[in-house]
Amino acid sequence: MLQSQNFPELDVSPMDKAHFSRQKEVATITYSRPQLKGRELEELVPANQVWRTGANEATEIRILKP
Repeated sequence: MLQSQNFPELDVSPMDKAHFSRQKEVATITYSRPQLKGRELEELVPANQVWRTGANEATEIRILKP
């Protein structure tokens, strides 16, 4: 009898990362990105209103410059 692993459901707002480097200068942004779940982005982000990204960890910005 074979059984597969039982994985928990995916995060509602999975982590993502953007990375930029130029010679020795480095910038990295780590953030949670929302899942649209069939909704339009305009439903989640009203125009001209403050909105936070993700529902998990806080956004982190790291800038390294020697």
